[in-house]
Amino acid sequence: MTQRLRERLTLLLLAVLPFHALLVTAGTKLLLGPGHAPLAILALWKEALLGLILLLALLEGVRGRNFWRVDLIDGLIIGLLLLSFAVTAAVRVDVKTTLFGFKYDFLPLAAFLVVRRAPWSAAF
Repeated sequence: MTQRLRERLTLLLLAVLPFHALLVTAGTKLLLGPGHAPLAILALWKEALLGLILLLALLEGVRGRNFWRVDLIDGLIIGLLLLSFAVTAAVRVDVKTTLFGFKYDFLPLAAFLVVRRAPWSAAF
């Protein structure tokens, strides 16, 4: 049940994501008029959907037997994560830059680690 829901949400995300910028700018213009900053709710829909997909994948993955097994790809991803922490500690940048780096570097890699543990149907 949750696998089908997760796969359908993933397909929805893949289908609508290329139109994200158009939806945000056109939606903000329709709701608020021209010259306004993008509405946060319109800009964050993809993160909410991705969070739901990850939550379902995590719930399914924890129940699986292979969730804690580490293979070569996992080792490479974990190595990249450790390297990013080492570079961040060595460079000593400000907090805002560190948080942006965390959002764009660490979170996708961690999400990929979780999603590849979840079972996927052969048709998907």
